[in-house]
Amino acid sequence: MKDSLQRIDESKLHIAAREALANTIIHADYSEDPCNILVIKKDDHVCYSNSGMLRMSVEEVLCGGRSLPRNATVQKLLRFIGFGESAGSGYDKILAPSKVDGYKAPVLYEREGIRATELMLWTVREKKALDKPLIELGDSINLPKIQLAV
Repeated sequence: MKDSLQRIDESKLHIAAREALANTIIHADYSEDPCNILVIKKDDHVCYSNSGMLRMSVEEVLCGGRSLPRNATVQKLLRFIGFGESAGSGYDKILAPSKVDGYKAPVLYEREGIRATELMLWTVREKKALDKPLIELGDSINLPKIQLAV
């Protein structure tokens, strides 16, 4: 945001990070004791965690198009100030960096023991075959060297 409440998107990863934060707040179960909302930045990913279990299966979330917000008023408030997308479309925004820009796919999971939902949003790109270590062939019998991806 620059000098106003108008947001300026810089990349699909920025959009995904903002959507992940909005979802973390919107879908938290504030009746849990304790209620925690955590955002932890690591070298290769950001982990978003909130109290409470998903209100639909992970598979249903991945399919998109449907939302069961636990806190609809919070969702409306965040949308009013420019955070979060229309109901049911948010996870597509979280997936976009992996589909379009080659980032590792985000991982959404539940931790039943502590009744929490977590999302790992990767900030590193998926390695391609050419990024893998190379084996040089031809050394032992004086043939021209060629390199193969492993």
